[in-house]
Amino acid sequence: MKIIEVDAYYLPKDFRDQAKDFRTEVYEDEGVAIRLKIPAVDKTLIENLAGYLKKSREIYLSRLPIKRIIHILDEASRKWLDRSYPYRELALKTIPVITGFSREVVEASIDAEMESSLEEDMWRALCSEMKNPLTLDDFQYSPELKGYTRAYGPELIVSIFTQNIPALPHLSFMRSALVKAACLGKGATGEPTFAPLYLKTIEEIDPEMAKCMAVLYWRGGEEEIETVVFRQADAVILFGGIETCASLLERIPRKVKALIHGHK
Repeated sequence: MKIIEVDAYYLPKDFRDQAKDFRTEVYEDEGVAIRLKIPAVDKTLIENLAGYLKKSREIYLSRLPIKRIIHILDEASRKWLDRSYPYRELALKTIPVITGFSREVVEASIDAEMESSLEEDMWRALCSEMKNPLTLDDFQYSPELKGYTRAYGPELIVSIFTQNIPALPHLSFMRSALVKAACLGKGATGEPTFAPLYLKTIEEIDPEMAKCMAVLYWRGGEEEIETVVFRQADAVILFGGIETCASLLERIPRKVKALIHGHK
């Protein structure tokens, strides 16, 4: 049997030694075994990680020109569109075994997500939302206001991922970075591998930006962990069914902005 070992998490390089205990989950299908390495998650790890991500964002991402941010994210998308890219190939070997989706479906999903996440798409999205994306860098003159204005994103965005669309998690990291926010994701129970691989791509391109991103994997419904996570957030993005989103909303403080992508 062919064994493939994959991390079901991503922690910034300087923070990795804080994950002490690990467990392994195994998925098998037609002579292939996927061994997922999963760190134990507790209150202390979450609190320390949130503080690390916020500090890294303050030092680096908040000061990075939006043009450079878009260039990094565009390069990441283009790497994933390359049929020979090793992390893409690893995703195509592991996600079908774990999810039951065919390789062709996973490949089509990756292509669709990355083809709509190129430089021109990001500029277009930002212009649609705020007219002048340069307000993320500095004060810019607004003809409508007849004065100068500047845009500030959250310090930390927490995103709860879903398992039904392979490659979708990259959107939370991409959109967080576009407003210069750090991002902590929770990997989906049924598809925990794509997000960590995507963040390894960011680390390849810009290790300092990767220090503002992380993804951990715990089973849904662990109220103590999720309560701590939400208390550290300035905004939360939820992907999931009606019951899941309703349950999570009960633990999100009212001061935290919540964006819900529920059942369609």
